[in-house]
Amino acid sequence: MVVEGWLSLKESDKAIDELLSVYEDYVLIIKRCRNAVYHYQKDIVDKRVEKAVTNKELLTWAGALLDEFIRFLYIYPFNKHGICEETVHLQKEYLDLVGWTPNEAGWVEWYETFFFILQYYDGNNPEMLMRTLQNDRKIEGALKKLKSINANPYITMLSRIKANV
Repeated sequence: MVVEGWLSLKESDKAIDELLSVYEDYVLIIKRCRNAVYHYQKDIVDKRVEKAVTNKELLTWAGALLDEFIRFLYIYPFNKHGICEETVHLQKEYLDLVGWTPNEAGWVEWYETFFFILQYYDGNNPEMLMRTLQNDRKIEGALKKLKSINANPYITMLSRIKANV
């Protein structure tokens, strides 16, 4: 289970740690579900699994946790080494090594847009827009929009999480 791996690695991330601590009971429930699925059960549909998949808050929590793990893995090189040109290349190598790129996650779109904006302001990428006042305004508009994007929509749907996560 990814959560057990996370805990044994002793990594730390504010959003993931909060989701795990505030919903400790759900961590136990998914552990029981895993056990029910991977160990022989007389009944085809175990009551532990049935209970879990009918709990809307638990499913929302699982979606929020998945999105946060995706975010953490996607930006891992930046967390470890900061944001710079070398880290952008390191991230690509990291994702190639892992063999996974999260294409559908809101965090990916957010960070790709953010890096586009950084590259524009840096001016070192000839494939980017030319620096003009008009393009500066477009980029500033994109940055404002970026700030308003809720990259993990599940978080706001959880009853036990504060709105500022």
